[in-house]
Amino acid sequence: MPQPSAAAQPHTRADRPWRFVGRLAAAVTVAALTSAVTQWVVSRLPIPHATAVPAALVNIGGAVLVIGTITVALRYGTAHRPWPRWADPATWAGVSGLTTAMIALPLHGTHFFLGGAEVDQQFRLQYLTRLAASPVPEDMNYADLPPYYPAGWFWFGARAADLFGIPAWQAYKPYSIVTMAVTATVVAVLWGTIVRPRLAVLIALAVALTGLRMPDTDVGAGEPYCWLLAAMMPPVLVHGWQALRARGRVPHGRLIGVGLFLGLSGAVYTLYFGFVAFVLVGMGLLTVFLARHTGEPIAAAVSRTVGRLAIVNLAMLPPALLVWAPYLVSAAAEGFPAQAAPRYLHFAQAKLPYPMVEFSVLGVLSLIGTCWLVLRARHSRIAQALAIATIAVYVWYGLSTAALAFGTTLLAFRFEPALRVVLVCAGVLAVAEGAGRLARAGVSTRLRAGVPVLVTVGVLAAAHVVQNTPTTWERSVDVAYESYYPDGHTATGTRDPGQDAAWNGAIISGIQELSGKRPSDLVVLTTNHNLLSFAPFHGFQQVTPHYANPLADFDARRAEIERWTRATRPADLLRQLDTSPWRAPSVFVLRRGDDDLQLRLHRDAFPRAHNVERYTVTFPERLFDSPEFIRRDIGPFTVIVRRQTA
Repeated sequence: MPQPSAAAQPHTRADRPWRFVGRLAAAVTVAALTSAVTQWVVSRLPIPHATAVPAALVNIGGAVLVIGTITVALRYGTAHRPWPRWADPATWAGVSGLTTAMIALPLHGTHFFLGGAEVDQQFRLQYLTRLAASPVPEDMNYADLPPYYPAGWFWFGARAADLFGIPAWQAYKPYSIVTMAVTATVVAVLWGTIVRPRLAVLIALAVALTGLRMPDTDVGAGEPYCWLLAAMMPPVLVHGWQALRARGRVPHGRLIGVGLFLGLSGAVYTLYFGFVAFVLVGMGLLTVFLARHTGEPIAAAVSRTVGRLAIVNLAMLPPALLVWAPYLVSAAAEGFPAQAAPRYLHFAQAKLPYPMVEFSVLGVLSLIGTCWLVLRARHSRIAQALAIATIAVYVWYGLSTAALAFGTTLLAFRFEPALRVVLVCAGVLAVAEGAGRLARAGVSTRLRAGVPVLVTVGVLAAAHVVQNTPTTWERSVDVAYESYYPDGHTATGTRDPGQDAAWNGAIISGIQELSGKRPSDLVVLTTNHNLLSFAPFHGFQQVTPHYANPLADFDARRAEIERWTRATRPADLLRQLDTSPWRAPSVFVLRRGDDDLQLRLHRDAFPRAHNVERYTVTFPERLFDSPEFIRRDIGPFTVIVRRQTA
């Protein structure tokens, strides 16, 4: 049987858990400090908006960091030049600085992250704002409910914002960028437990560039907590597969590490928790199947596999339950109500992803990786694990399509980042293995001369990716500059009174003046949900059922609101509010019509491509003609506060 190449041989660091933990802590520290310093420097550069200066700095600075990181990775870590101690922090700083600069420079003049405060970023800002108001996790929108959307990543960002006294909506940008930078170094450390450090650095660099080049801001750089898991998943699955396939003793540290990643997935992004669990179960079944064909008794294979997966599951429980236990307890009492979150299928998400046939540098690398998986899957455990992960993504797409028969999906498009990372990692391994074969003794001088050619092509390709990456999120950067701050102005100082968000600050101030209470003590029924991103009001209703907590009973609340609009007089409305099964709104933010007050509501429209339907309900103005209500007109809105809350 052919021997695996040096690039694909397991590394011994995985068997030294305390050394690994120390390296991981050091990598996170170096990356976080590098990112913080880089962002501080970038924020103080005198760069005007709508200029090519950020692109020029990204091109030159990025090229320098790429060349420097690749040079260190190629020069050291060989038999003649061992990997020096300074190489780890140097390369960690290189990949984290590159990641930071490429995002921070285009956003240098705005406090917002990619996508500003629009669409899904609105929910993320709302969640961070909610958790910054109190260290006790609670639902991002609804009062008196445990969180349904995992709070893990948001909680740490919110606590940091509170510690440093930064408004949560402003903290989201630096926290997201730091997350991207830290992810790059964590990937290097994880792969360093499997392959040589020099190769681990090259993989981390390729993975970082992949995340920055994702074509949709809802994945990759636009959703940092999802990218954190997608980038880390390949090396973790390699360890999982190696542990399950090993016939001898497997150190518990490796299994516990896989379990902790599974638990982290549950605490950060539920969908990835389900997918990683799905892959691990598939690996377990495949392990038993292969053991049977090698002549091992089936009972022994099942016992060994179940025992190892049990260790993984036990390690998973603490981080996962820390986040999910409150919701699970409440949901069990309610009979686990149905959720609308998976009921989404846009035309773009109905297509299977084929990154290996894209006409780009990373597309070519993915194609090379795909070919390597096919050629090496028989003899390399690393290739086997990555191939299983690749197949699992496409199986998940198939299952998601089958789920349409049951009126839902499995949101398969969320795993496109994972697929891209797996194939890029395989591509780097393939190129490294090919270069190693060329350089090995016994190969002709002419063939060995191809190694520097590969290096040159690799450097140029990486520099090309760096140069063209900012164009990937041009629109998202523009939205970050066009979104309104709470003071009613954009990052460029402009203000259009015709935009709802231009009145957020005045509305927030008006509510506090009229009520005399903290935002976190109030429940708001609003037609302008954007203002909840900047003040920790509780919302009576979430803007869309897909982000609504199932325990909140979105449709029943919608029906309750419609019932309120049909009240006959103020006393009738007050009675209905007081008898509401949920904590009733203490504040109304409604749009003024000709002779009524309007509220925009949403309902689930799945399976239509635009998955929500918007419609307007109206409150007759006379319903608020009571001493119980205080009213103030602010821009196109009317703010109404119940006097008992004042």
